[in-house]
Amino acid sequence: MYYVIIFLVSFLNLFSSTTQLKCELPETVPELDVDKLTYTKWYTGLQTDDPASNNVKCEEIVSMTKTSNGYDSVLRSYTESKKFVEWTSHLIRQRAGVFKETRLDGDVTMMNAYAQLENKTLNTVVYNLVRDDLEKDEIMFISDYRNYQAGILCTLQGQWIIRVYFPSPTPTVTNVVAFFNEMHRLGISTRLLLSEC
Repeated sequence: MYYVIIFLVSFLNLFSSTTQLKCELPETVPELDVDKLTYTKWYTGLQTDDPASNNVKCEEIVSMTKTSNGYDSVLRSYTESKKFVEWTSHLIRQRAGVFKETRLDGDVTMMNAYAQLENKTLNTVVYNLVRDDLEKDEIMFISDYRNYQAGILCTLQGQWIIRVYFPSPTPTVTNVVAFFNEMHRLGISTRLLLSEC
């Protein structure tokens, strides 16, 4: 089954448009019903090849809680050494399906998860990405509540940053196809890699 997923992702990536000049979030996005996602653990299965993915090889959404103005997610970001940083993502709703990450004063756990290297130094490229994009830009979240949920960001530099979560560390062909069909419907085309969950 794993080889079928690898073949399918490779095949779909082959036909992804590589001529897209600049990414842009769609204007109309379905509303995200967080209540339908809260009782499932989610694991990254696909991700873009971006600077943040070089340090974080797998992410697990441990829990999700709806708030008055969005939702909070507790995540475990696993690094190359299979150690993890547990942190809370605070997402504030901007409009249907679109949120902004907010960090509580003094909270550096997201920065540590993505930018801190094994020797405790910071990867400056990733640090700048987190500071300039993940904490400032709008992030679109989509889900069919059964097969996938995904966070999709278009950086200020026009680069897609996408994390696709599945209800199992080993997604099925049905999970992957459902996600790619929604990406196609939204007009988003980019290459994705398998995560290492």
